[in-house]
Amino acid sequence: MVKWLHSSKIWKVLSRGRSASLAELLVYLFEVLDTNHFVLLAVLWWWLWYDRNSVLFEKKQSRLGVIDVLAKEALEEFQGRLGRGGAEVGRARWCSPGVGEFVLSVDAAVTPGRGFAGFGGVIRGGEGVVWASWAVGAVGDFQVAVAELLALRVGLLWANRLGFSLVRVETYSTVVSSWINYPDNILMFKPIVEEIISLLAAVDGGSCCAISRDANGVAHALAKSVTSSIGVHLWTDAYPKFISAPIRADLI
Repeated sequence: MVKWLHSSKIWKVLSRGRSASLAELLVYLFEVLDTNHFVLLAVLWWWLWYDRNSVLFEKKQSRLGVIDVLAKEALEEFQGRLGRGGAEVGRARWCSPGVGEFVLSVDAAVTPGRGFAGFGGVIRGGEGVVWASWAVGAVGDFQVAVAELLALRVGLLWANRLGFSLVRVETYSTVVSSWINYPDNILMFKPIVEEIISLLAAVDGGSCCAISRDANGVAHALAKSVTSSIGVHLWTDAYPKFISAPIRADLI
């Protein structure tokens, strides 16, 4: 990305942007950049706009040195959700922890206009044994990234209440994973991110990583099972039958 930004011809056009219209600049860049670089540049501009608003309204600024990384991860997640053949998010297969270790996997299900989101989570030990699982509804029309962030918070709350120590926390969202791993760059949701980091420490500070949809099938099925915002379904003695298939798929 840095290589093509250093093109003297492109820099001349960018420097003229103060007097030329944005439309002229976009047309030119569309002609000289390949599709992947042009789309990435557009997402990078969006992230800079987001950061600018954070400065205006919250008087805070993220670290500009990693904005290009965050923009790339956001683009990859967006392309993955649209099924456009974008980069795969995280690992393609779920990895079982070692004996005596526990992993938390979470996911959120959002349907626009439904008025609530579903949060699902599962804690598994060595050889994929399920120790706890849950499905929770939450009132609100959430953006996907926000719902994934809240699903992670709910999952860590349950893990802490049930007394688990985690070696790894998994989410489908690369954006959420970046927010947790680079907390200095988050402004709008900083209180939630800080709470999640505290909860991670309470469960022995396991790492937070992004995994693919295929590797997160159990948590996804739990999140999709939520049909209303009322009630919490928690299973600790035996897991529900509807997640049997994704559990088996993870062990193949």
